[in-house]
Amino acid sequence: MFGRRAGSGSPAGGSPRPTGSPRPVRRTGGGALTEADLALYGGDSKEAITGFLAQINKDPEAVDAWTGLGLALGCDRMAPARAAAALLERPEVVLAVYREIRSNRSPVDLATWIGAQLDN
Repeated sequence: MFGRRAGSGSPAGGSPRPTGSPRPVRRTGGGALTEADLALYGGDSKEAITGFLAQINKDPEAVDAWTGLGLALGCDRMAPARAAAALLERPEVVLAVYREIRSNRSPVDLATWIGAQLDN
């Protein structure tokens, strides 16, 4: 009754899913998806983390990169859970502290420390 029709490659009551290259996807902010976004979508959290960190190093004000980093960290079982929580629950705090200290500290280390403070 629900799902795919038996023997067909299409959703119930619909036409087959399109194949080939997808249309370029645009974000609400107007920017195209990055390689880090695509890695995250494809399930490669390590590659996504590396990509988002590179974006943050290039432009620390890139809010999408901070959010993407939080999502990618949340998908990686080996990543600090507190960092993901801080970036997803209080990204403005992480970014404000990062702006203020502008140190060589890793954004992940900083988010982990802030996440630990949010637990208290």
